[in-house]
Amino acid sequence: MSGSSSDELFSSRSKVVLNCGNIASWSKIKKKALLTSTGELVSAIENTLISYSGSQKPNPLPDELAVVRSAGLAQTIPPDERENLTITLKVFPSAWDPNEITQAVDTSLVELGINAVDTLILAPPSCQGQDKTMENIQKLWKGVEESAMQKKMSVVGVADLDKKELEELFNWAKVKPRINQVNLAHCCTIPEDLAQYCKEVDIKLFTHNDDRCLLPPESLQETMRNTLKVGENWSCGWVSRYNSIINLRGIVSHKGYLVELNKVSQ
Repeated sequence: MSGSSSDELFSSRSKVVLNCGNIASWSKIKKKALLTSTGELVSAIENTLISYSGSQKPNPLPDELAVVRSAGLAQTIPPDERENLTITLKVFPSAWDPNEITQAVDTSLVELGINAVDTLILAPPSCQGQDKTMENIQKLWKGVEESAMQKKMSVVGVADLDKKELEELFNWAKVKPRINQVNLAHCCTIPEDLAQYCKEVDIKLFTHNDDRCLLPPESLQETMRNTLKVGENWSCGWVSRYNSIINLRGIVSHKGYLVELNKVSQ
């Protein structure tokens, strides 16, 4: 690590965002087609940190937040391509904090160079025994609604809610969830009561295979220390994953991760 540029950034900042770039164009990821979602994310973080420590300086957002962009992979979505793409953003907050939702959405839009996505999916926190109560789900959903009311997405959805949770959220919410993603890695079939309820209120059911804890703390620490040799502990605030599909062709043109890192107070 030639430079102490990486050491200087991570020692002087308490918060850093990694823009891992468009991994749909990254040959290393393509060769690892069987990676889990966690493995894919960790590989993308490692590549971003390595490319930064070797060549890049951080590019701040308007509020001076340091954003480390993956060399060669970070890119915005060209305006002339936007109308031909369907873009989905899935946000994985680490806590029941609505600010994490709005920050993840706003940062992702700025980094992608667009004003809105087509769909936003909220994945409730699932690392380290998070308390998944309806009060906490509603608290997060307020962040979703704030972004939706500012027209930063057309459709909002949620992941991993059972029938009772989804019904309570739907009845309470001002902006109704129109998608529910079910993880079939932990459930062989979609429960009948959930399927029937979604049909009654016009919620689309999809499946996903994301790991229950997308970025385990120990995986992040190991990657940070092995790549940058940082001494401090860092935690993940939120992760957002975007993908864009070319309309009428079903081809993925963009896929990537943004990760907020926070220095842990000693």
